[in-house]
Amino acid sequence: MSLEQRQQGSRRIRHLDGLRGMAVLMVLACHASGTLAGELGGTGVTVFFVLSGYLITTLLIRDLSRGSIDFRQFYLRRTLRLVPALLLVVALVPFLYWVVDDPALTGVSTGLLVAVTYCMNYAVFFMDFDTVLYQTWSLAVEEQFYLVWPVALMGLASRQRSPLARERIVLLATVVALAWRLLAAFIISPKWAHDTFDSNAGLLLLGCWLALRLNRTGYDIRASHRGARNTIAWIALAVMIVAPLAVTHLFDLPPYGGSFILAVPIALLSLVLIVYGQHIWVLTNPVLMWFGTISYGLYLWHAPLLGLAPGGEGFVGWERIAATLAAVPVAAASWYLYERRILSWRQPQHGPVGLEIDLRSEGQSLSESRHRT
Repeated sequence: MSLEQRQQGSRRIRHLDGLRGMAVLMVLACHASGTLAGELGGTGVTVFFVLSGYLITTLLIRDLSRGSIDFRQFYLRRTLRLVPALLLVVALVPFLYWVVDDPALTGVSTGLLVAVTYCMNYAVFFMDFDTVLYQTWSLAVEEQFYLVWPVALMGLASRQRSPLARERIVLLATVVALAWRLLAAFIISPKWAHDTFDSNAGLLLLGCWLALRLNRTGYDIRASHRGARNTIAWIALAVMIVAPLAVTHLFDLPPYGGSFILAVPIALLSLVLIVYGQHIWVLTNPVLMWFGTISYGLYLWHAPLLGLAPGGEGFVGWERIAATLAAVPVAAASWYLYERRILSWRQPQHGPVGLEIDLRSEGQSLSESRHRT
């Protein structure tokens, strides 16, 4: 982080909000346009996974620097952040489908139950049902990650290992998990490699590894390097946007083929933007940051709105774009009137609300913990 950021204490990490906003807009563009921007969706989800691994590990390291992980508070924070918004969608979608006389209402209950139990990513392989909440497969991946990773990190920290040794162990686990992703596509199915936690763990672990590395090595705050960092970040951003579009239009790939090709390169580009993207105006403009703030609700709501079929007639053409845009005010209302109020119930904490991190602590407490461990 820059020196001025570290000196100003607690604030939003602006470019990470912007990166999250860009990711959710990629997903919306993919779903609204269909094949015209097909690979942008997988790109956006990959960015979400890497960001989640990085941010959650940053919080957990901060807990460890104070002695141990407070699992009760960690899971309380995650529950209050993620579950209420999903429950709101699950409660209102059946009513919405009833209002527009959508015949899919008769089969919606199974999909809603699967979504709220965070097992969509595996249920689609073993159960026969249709759902407008299929996109919750990625939420299931993250929830399953939250169950496993804090315990694993605590186990790594409980043994007398140096920070470098922990970092190397996580890097090795990342390589193994990414190799399994490739192997699973061949020995099971490309859809399994796309949807499941075991095949996406490597993308999350890349973000975890970056947090551990930055905790060990610190941040380079020398202004003389800013120009080179900005150039690298701009190149990474351009490739992240252009590559999925190029793959969509230049190659005739089977289903999930683009995800198979792009996931790891996009994950690596995400690491670059997390570290070097803080001065990129595209990622720090207020509009994109705002979309990052409401991104969770936007991700939840756009699919059921887009999947509506009033009287049995689904949306086509510009109707799909209008339905997707309708998700923006719905998500904004969900955030300002509902989600944000629930978050205020949380006890005072040292971690972030959304992407808010105490950068003063990040620059000092984490550095101190390197010398204690």
